[in-house]
Amino acid sequence: MTRYLLSLGSNQGDRREEMALATAYVAQLGSVVAASPTVETAAWGLSEAALPVDARTYCNCLLDVESELLPWRLHALLVAHEDARGRERGRRNAARRIDIDILAAQRTTMHAASLHLPHPRLFGRDYLRALLSSLPTRQDWEAQLRAAGLAP
Repeated sequence: MTRYLLSLGSNQGDRREEMALATAYVAQLGSVVAASPTVETAAWGLSEAALPVDARTYCNCLLDVESELLPWRLHALLVAHEDARGRERGRRNAARRIDIDILAAQRTTMHAASLHLPHPRLFGRDYLRALLSSLPTRQDWEAQLRAAGLAP
């Protein structure tokens, strides 16, 4: 079994519903050990003018998940869920119904074309830092992230 730290975000459609559907999907792929509160944050990486009015606020949360899946298989299944929910790819930080990122996997470092663990921009976003601090299992992640040079 491997523990994964996942980030979920949505800024299109019924954001809370998308988050609930994604959480339920992730629970089918393993066991949700802990979850941060779901918070609303400003869209990151694009100016407000570049986004439709109804896509300027994200819902975000973190999930601590235990799964038998290997990182690349979990990643493929998460991408498949995003695609099934209508995610359009091609522009970084664009509005999306659902975004699910693997931020870290315990005892795993990986640098592949489509998956880097720990996620290289993990602490470049203040909301992720705040969500991690509210995660009940944060202490399980902090030492590993520090060792990877990603101090929370």
